[in-house]
Amino acid sequence: MKHAFLFGAVALWVGAASAAVSGTVFWDSDGNGKRDAGEAPCAGAAVSDDAEGRFSLPADHPKARFVSLSVPDGARVARHWIPVKAQGDGYDFALTPWAPAAKGAHTFIHISDTEMSGGEQPHYRAMAEGLRNLARQERAAFVIHTGDICYERGLREHQALFKDVGVPVFWAIGNHDLVKGPYGEALFESLYGPTWYSFNAGGTHYVVLPMPGGDHRPSYSTREVAAWLRNDLALLPPGTPLVVFCHDLLCTGERFDYGGVDLAAHGLRAWLYGHWHLNHARRQGAVQTFCTNAPEKGGIDSAVSAFRLMRIAADGTPRSDLRYAPLPKPSAPRAKTLWSVPVGGEVLFSSPIADGRGRLFLGVTDENLRDEGGVAAFDAATGKKLWHAHTRAAVKNAIATDGARVYAQDSEGWVYAFAADDGAKVWESKLPNAPLPGLVSGVTLADDTLYAGAGQSLTAFDPATGKKRWQGGGWRLREGTPDRPTLADGAIILGSHWDALCATDAATGKLLWRKADANFRFRGSVAAPDGKTVWVPARKSLFQLEARTGKVLRGKNLGLSIENGGQPLLTEKLILLTTVDAGLVALDRATLEERWRLPVGEGLVFAAPYSHSPMRPIQGSAVRAGDRVLVAASDGCLHAADLATGNPLWSKNLGAPLLGTPLVHEGKVYVADLLGTLHCLPLE
Repeated sequence: MKHAFLFGAVALWVGAASAAVSGTVFWDSDGNGKRDAGEAPCAGAAVSDDAEGRFSLPADHPKARFVSLSVPDGARVARHWIPVKAQGDGYDFALTPWAPAAKGAHTFIHISDTEMSGGEQPHYRAMAEGLRNLARQERAAFVIHTGDICYERGLREHQALFKDVGVPVFWAIGNHDLVKGPYGEALFESLYGPTWYSFNAGGTHYVVLPMPGGDHRPSYSTREVAAWLRNDLALLPPGTPLVVFCHDLLCTGERFDYGGVDLAAHGLRAWLYGHWHLNHARRQGAVQTFCTNAPEKGGIDSAVSAFRLMRIAADGTPRSDLRYAPLPKPSAPRAKTLWSVPVGGEVLFSSPIADGRGRLFLGVTDENLRDEGGVAAFDAATGKKLWHAHTRAAVKNAIATDGARVYAQDSEGWVYAFAADDGAKVWESKLPNAPLPGLVSGVTLADDTLYAGAGQSLTAFDPATGKKRWQGGGWRLREGTPDRPTLADGAIILGSHWDALCATDAATGKLLWRKADANFRFRGSVAAPDGKTVWVPARKSLFQLEARTGKVLRGKNLGLSIENGGQPLLTEKLILLTTVDAGLVALDRATLEERWRLPVGEGLVFAAPYSHSPMRPIQGSAVRAGDRVLVAASDGCLHAADLATGNPLWSKNLGAPLLGTPLVHEGKVYVADLLGTLHCLPLE
């Protein structure tokens, strides 16, 4: 027996042992799943010397559990795997033509970490409907889900939700899909089939690899998977592009070695994964890697809910197009603006800043590896774009300026200083952060020092030269948070989500204190300085702490979700908090009693950790404009209210989610939307 051609190859997979398995691969012209007279064998799918598409494979491996078909280009099959049965025959794969996967350019949709362990809820149904619509609109060749489906309940219920997607769906196993049973992947296998396999579309070879470990021990090892992978790749025709799917990124450098298999030598173009609950795009040598957040909830580091549409060229070149979810369209007419201009990329949590010389600066993100990340400068009066300085990766949060230079930090951990006049690079410096989760926090310029990074990469720079004054905040970054260094009484207040709130001495970089109890370990907001104290939103509570000691002076459980990246706005009488679920809330500064609320609309997208429809999030901070207060919300609207009473004054729909903080400057309001437009409106 010989394998004549890879595309459409049948492979023995991991189950009960028997002498041999045999069957056929054929084109099922009438779609009844049976080979009738006149139905041809699948050309190019021969796995034996039999020209009629029949195959016979030994099944003497003690872990042989499946016969799996590497689905060929231009075909689809009801199920690409068949459990090994005791009789050893009847393994027939009925193929039907599938034009979206035909040889040449094609698209697919990547999703991950839907975690349906709480059962089917309305936001899951909305997610499935959005996926169906996107797959239909884009003529997707397939959908790939890279794991954490999640736990026993999610594994059992998820398939029903996806049964009407309309395109083939492939599944990878996540760490939370390894559940209690005879072995960790047993339940997954019974529902979704093998945990490693390959298939083909448009001339590109796709490989699905399993998560190495998880909640329960799997029966497979990397050595066993690598042995199969080596055989699978050996059958590839020279020059075939390769894309890998896995729940996690198993190679963080430029070398992609899986159990001794050099994937780069086999034409690896891209690796797509989930696990981290964030949107993160990297170039690792010649390979593009993409992490995609869940499509129905905010990410751990406040990544926006999203699908990732991948467009694969005829030569296998990948191009990412992140599509934010749930993708509804605002019904209200868009507001008139003084001007609205394209930024040249998308905008996450960065807010416009002004230099007092008629210029605005804005951080630009890049979730698709299109070389859009960086800092853009605009004329404040006209919106004319003055320059766009590019960074290696996305600039996701606050930037700073001293008039002469503009400072930014990208998600890869590079810190930059650009000349304010023309965007020329003045200096750059690499922080010692880990490749994952990446940096979603911003920079702070204070007391002639630039503070950047977080945890082990927290660094104080001379802003003029880039010389490091100290590095390392005395703590380690676990998960990212849309935070930025806050200075109060000589202390830097910053934190790590799912870990702790920390204070570092601003002069020396020494750790002053660390709070890791349940109130403070969930970090999704920015502390507000108040003399020698700071106000810290923490989960559902607000605390006032001594900045240098961490002593709690006051605190109150508000029953509101405030893990949103906003910073409390302090006035003489009020503390104003933006929330995930209750709009803008004003507290009495003396008593912490609620004084008023300003409601906002339902979010167009969701970013705060695990937030989903029907929440009404404000991701940024409130700003004061005299006797008014303004907020930009995920509903796509800029809202204004009376500061004293909270009475709504106006709401202006800008047509796309607003995740940053508006800038009030010289009688105008500037705000950028997620999809990459900078707007200027009159304050009145």
